Amino acid sequence: MKLNQNLLTSILEQFEGTSKYVAQDQVSAYHLAVLADMGYVKSNLVYAADGTIVGGNIIHITYAGYEALDKMRGANSKLSCDENERKELIEEAREALKDESRQYDNTLYLLASGGIVVALYVAQYCKNNSLSLSLLLFALSIWALTVLLLLLSHATSAHAHDMFLSWCHSGSCPSKSEIEMKARFWDNATKYLNIGATVAFILGLVAMVVHVFRIA
Repeated sequence: MKLNQNLLTSILEQFEGTSKYVAQDQVSAYHLAVLADMGYVKSNLVYAADGTIVGGNIIHITYAGYEALDKMRGANSKLSCDENERKELIEEAREALKDESRQYDNTLYLLASGGIVVALYVAQYCKNNSLSLSLLLFALSIWALTVLLLLLSHATSAHAHDMFLSWCHSGSCPSKSEIEMKARFWDNATKYLNIGATVAFILGLVAMVVHVFRIA
């Protein structure tokens, strides 16, 4: 049977608080026997016909038991503190990552939407001078596609970061294959959306420049 340090502490704390502890199952009885073997408690143990420990109760905690309990509490307190600090650092990293990603995406949105605004002014000029708008409309539609792809890219990237940071924050440990599968999917999704947004922006820019030179 695997030793559970938290259960050892819990047994001692329960008797300390109530002056009574009775093992209700085989696991608790086993850990009570371990405490007795270490000299931390005086106890009455109940054995089955095959010699298995099936129950028992504590008579009193020894001095060594009280000293051990203080050390157990200190170790658990330090572990809890370290865990809280780790989660706080991860939360700070999560927020910093979100802010940096948001600033980067806002810059790209500004470029794409700024191009759309310029294109609309050119469209107004073309309309007033009875010039063709076909290439300009192509540029506008391509830039609109760029903004859409950037929004999707931001969503996939944010989800990937949030997923991994949530794993770290919760202390869960998915299997390696699960991590690789999800990481590959979201990384590829973000990468291809960024590539698509870059290509679309370049096409829109080229179409805009060609159109401007055609009407110049």
